[in-house]
Order: sequence, then structure tokens, then C-alpha cells
Amino acid sequence: MKKITALLLAILTFALVFTGCGSDKEETKTETTTKAVSENSENTEDEEFTFPDGITIYGNDESKYSFIFQAVHKDGTKTDLRGVKTDKETIGEALLETEWIEGREEESGFVVYTVDGVKHDHNTEGFYWVLYINGELAEVDVMETPIENGATYEFI
Repeated sequence: MKKITALLLAILTFALVFTGCGSDKEETKTETTTKAVSENSENTEDEEFTFPDGITIYGNDESKYSFIFQAVHKDGTKTDLRGVKTDKETIGEALLETEWIEGREEESGFVVYTVDGVKHDHNTEGFYWVLYINGELAEVDVMETPIENGATYEFI
């Protein structure tokens, strides 16, 4: 009986030790990720970004953020690259300010219908504008997408 009790106690102790270790590792991983994101966010605001030669730049030189914008049309043609300097916090706010996009708030979020004067309505023609950040599909609404200093934003 003592052997069974000792064995059960050993198994229980073993389980508690490893459960505790797994939990500590997860917390450390989360803290590291959060710290990396915070450091990255601070850097995007303060880093000096230099636009490529030959592009037109819109906005004030003293602005907090700088990024590149381009529209890619359904036939594959692209607008010229444009540099934007702004104090707006989201890409949606900045592009509305330049009047390069138009749209409206809907149940699913802010829907962009017009980019660079070209309108696409997914309800009538099956095409719609999609936001890409540095070649990757944006994961959140344009009005909630924070500006990354030096990033390239495309509506395709």
C-alpha cells in the first residue's frame, strides 16, 4: 500500500512540476513578443525614412510618418509611386486626407470603393479594392491599420 501511495505521490509531483514549467515558458514567450512589438512600434515612429528619387511627395516635412502609396488597377497598370508624409495614425485616415480613396463605413468595416478616381463596387461588378502592405495582404480594416514608417501601401 505504501508503494502505491508513494508511486501516486511521485506521479502527482512529476505532473505538477512539468505543468508549472510549461506555464512559465508560455508567459516568457508572450512577454518577449510584446516587448519586440513595442520596440518595433517605437522605432517606426522615430526612424528617418528617405523616399526613393523621382517620386512626388505629399505632406509636411515635419510629419510623424512617411510611407509610399500606389494603386494597381485590374488591367495591371500602376499609378506612379507617391510619397506621403502625415501625422495621421492609420493608413485609411491618411489616404482619405489626400483624397486618394473614398469609401464608407459598413457592417464589415470601412469599405473602399474608389482609389485614385477609379471606382469598383463588388456588389455590381464583382471587383473590389484590397489593401496590401509591403506586398502582403492587410489583415485589418484600412481605418484600423496603423501606419508603418517607410512601408509601401498598395490598393490592388
